[in-house]
Amino acid sequence: MTRQAYYNPQIKLIELSYHTSLAVSNIGFTTSC
Repeated sequence: MTRQAYYNPQIKLIELSYHTSLAVSNIGFTTSC
């Protein structure tokens, strides 16, 4: 339980960076089209 609470922020950060890169690639795709 404590371990999950400790790693949770890291997982959130990874998810955030993943979604951000995904959004950036989507924007680049729409602008190229």
